[in-house]
Amino acid sequence: MEIIATPHMKILDTPLSQLDLHDGILIAAIHRGAEVIIPNGDTEIHENDRIILLSLLKDRVITESLIKDTGRLSFFRRNR
Repeated sequence: MEIIATPHMKILDTPLSQLDLHDGILIAAIHRGAEVIIPNGDTEIHENDRIILLSLLKDRVITESLIKDTGRLSFFRRNR
C-alpha cells in the first residue's frame, strides 16, 4: 500500500525502531521529495512523505491503526 504521511499520524517524527510495528508490517520505502529512502531503524517519517507499506492481510486492522490520522488517509492508485 502507498500512503501519504499526513500531519497527525501516530508514526510521524519517531525513529522506526521505536514504533510498535507488528512482525507482519514492513515499511519498505519512503519517497521524500526527489529522494527514495530504504529505511532503517533510525529513519523517521515526515509529513508529506509517501510511504510504501507492506502487511499481511491478517494484520490489516493493526496496519490501519498505525497509520490512522485525525483526518483522512490518502491512498495512491495507479490509473490503468
